[in-house]
Amino acid sequence: MNNLENMLGKTVYVTISGSHFYRGKLLGYGAYGDNPNYKTFCVQVFKENGTSFVDYFTTFHSEEEYQEWKKKFSSDNFKYRKLPVEIEAFQYDGDFVASNGQLYVPKWAVKALKEGIIYYSGQNEAPYELFIKTLEGDHHVTVGDFIIQGVKGELYPCKPDIFEQTYEKVGEQQ
Repeated sequence: MNNLENMLGKTVYVTISGSHFYRGKLLGYGAYGDNPNYKTFCVQVFKENGTSFVDYFTTFHSEEEYQEWKKKFSSDNFKYRKLPVEIEAFQYDGDFVASNGQLYVPKWAVKALKEGIIYYSGQNEAPYELFIKTLEGDHHVTVGDFIIQGVKGELYPCKPDIFEQTYEKVGEQQ
């Protein structure tokens, strides 16, 4: 008696489109096509809604393989935590210059403005809109957005609610 005969009537797991495992019962097996070295397996597949169907598969998996797959593709396997890195940022209030003519933003923002990385649209007519050139294209900055200099010197805008959920002021950790 071979291993396959011992598996008849036992629980097996099959994949459909390689992405979903289904529990089933091995009903039988036979040669697949003209090649006796390849087997086809008749499996009664049990669906989550309580129904079942019978289909033929060229392979099936053990409980151990299923558990390994389940562990690999569980939702916990796709979660990440942002590393605790320090960035520099300021909240855009509609201008970079105080009423006395002094710039009140970080030096990197002044440099980016001079280099055209941060720029105003509508050079000759108001209202002027602020934009930042990023790797993903030009992004519009609205009053209240934070302008961030990332860990590699890249600049990008961030909405205030996202900023508050993602960052805390250095020295204010609890």
